[in-house]
Amino acid sequence: MIFGIIRVNFKKPTCLSMEELLSNFLEQLKNQKYSNRTISVYLNCMNQFLLQQNIETKDQVTFESVENFLGWWIKEKNISFSYQKQFLGAVHKFAVINDLVLGDLKKLYPHRVEANSPVYLSQKQMMYMTKSTLDLKHKSVLHLLYFAGLRVSEILNTKPEDVDFNSKLLRIHSQYKYREMKLSDEVLGGLKTYLREENPQTFLFEESNGEPLTVNLLSEIVLKAAQRVGIKKKVTPQSLRYSRATHLLEKGASFEEVQELLGCNVNLFPMDEDIKKNKARSFGNSLEQWKNE
Repeated sequence: MIFGIIRVNFKKPTCLSMEELLSNFLEQLKNQKYSNRTISVYLNCMNQFLLQQNIETKDQVTFESVENFLGWWIKEKNISFSYQKQFLGAVHKFAVINDLVLGDLKKLYPHRVEANSPVYLSQKQMMYMTKSTLDLKHKSVLHLLYFAGLRVSEILNTKPEDVDFNSKLLRIHSQYKYREMKLSDEVLGGLKTYLREENPQTFLFEESNGEPLTVNLLSEIVLKAAQRVGIKKKVTPQSLRYSRATHLLEKGASFEEVQELLGCNVNLFPMDEDIKKNKARSFGNSLEQWKNE
């Protein structure tokens, strides 16, 4: 019995070009609701990196190529501290989207301690600040800055309809990334009373003329609340957001969980390096356990 020879043509796996990888990168950023500004910065960073390092294939994107480019960029272009972090953020996101293993990019983050690092508040100090604040609007401002970890721009642009009392959610429209925050009954109760008494029309927190609170007035609310309980340091709205991130990490939440909550890269926060090292892995605790405590 004679058997014929069967020829099988195996196709080589398709290797995506860098143009296709960048296109996929752009599409994923849009799908994940990154702001146009962030997308533009990330694409600019990646294009300059790929061009300067003459990268044509996915395999050429390595920790060493990232390190070489960053060193060149700092030396030749004298890029700022913040732009170094933006570039590394772009590379990290590009790697995640395109299944690249680059090693520990945290080693490349600049370690300069910024002079204007926000003041850290303990949980007890935060409790005293909110309990001693009797004004309904001011108390709700403190609650959202801390429990929701809002940025100044986010809280100033929040509208009454962004609070969903049925699902207990706060919708946060950020220039960085849209996200939703589950609010506790205590925070929701305070907001409900405030809305009933003050009845703001356009913005959740507004002045008598209907305009949103100014940055200066928001800062004054926070500073006076701190001074009222004997805190002498210059406490700012950013202090509450920074303290919230630190408290969550101390309680066992992972970096990924806190980043999801605050909508930012926690590694960029100027917190104690020991905390960062201890929380570099997930502790397996659900963020739901910590977010409203």
